[in-house]
Amino acid sequence: MENWLKIKIFTRDNYTCQKCGYVYNQNDGYIGKYIECDHIIPIALDGAELDPKNLQTLCVKCHKEKTKEDVNKIAEKRREEKERLEAIELEKKRQRYAQYWESLA
Repeated sequence: MENWLKIKIFTRDNYTCQKCGYVYNQNDGYIGKYIECDHIIPIALDGAELDPKNLQTLCVKCHKEKTKEDVNKIAEKRREEKERLEAIELEKKRQRYAQYWESLA
């Protein structure tokens, strides 16, 4: 994500973590050590990558916690997708074999 967009989001959010309320102070030092720009809906879950409505300011601690939750959601989505694709393949095989057995009758 481009720095100009991060600054736009930080400014919009008043340099404040949208989860815990931590406020970044320029005297704290390097901004990336304290706050980060987060995708509210992860890109992997079809969240908009560059839409400011899908971006928020989080402190590093809250961002780490949210990322952990997001990773679990993404893994669940991938498991569900894999199961769905396997079910489709199984149904195709079932239909193929049904046609085969019917042809033998």
